[in-house]
Amino acid sequence: MFIPLRRAPPACEKGKTPIGGRDDHAGPLSNSVWAGLILFLGLTACSGSAEPAGDDRNHTTSENANVIGRHVYHCDPGGLWIVDFLQDGLSVDLAANGEKPVRLTAPAQGLTYVGEHINARVSGRDMHVQRSDRPPLKCRRT
Repeated sequence: MFIPLRRAPPACEKGKTPIGGRDDHAGPLSNSVWAGLILFLGLTACSGSAEPAGDDRNHTTSENANVIGRHVYHCDPGGLWIVDFLQDGLSVDLAANGEKPVRLTAPAQGLTYVGEHINARVSGRDMHVQRSDRPPLKCRRT
């Protein structure tokens, strides 16, 4: 299909400006417009870090996009423990009250989560935590 090129209106021919003083057929953008566009793009490209600011031991699920759920357990003795379940289904972030979270992984769903010097097994509302340097903990979801 052939589409003819649009011809400029007669008022724009021979260097004339159309009524209203606006020249719709102006040339390239001015240097100040380009400078403003480059500055705007540069400033919008600079964003803060995607990592949450501050101490991450009290992180919330909204700060980590991979967290799909959180359970809080009361351990006797041992206080409160927070377990964040991650999207892959095989990883959790486990944190004792006031401590930095530790990432634990399981080889398959339903098996024990293993980390450096710590293991955790979750079964229903119960969790058993075994650390290499402390006695085992029995915990119940609150």
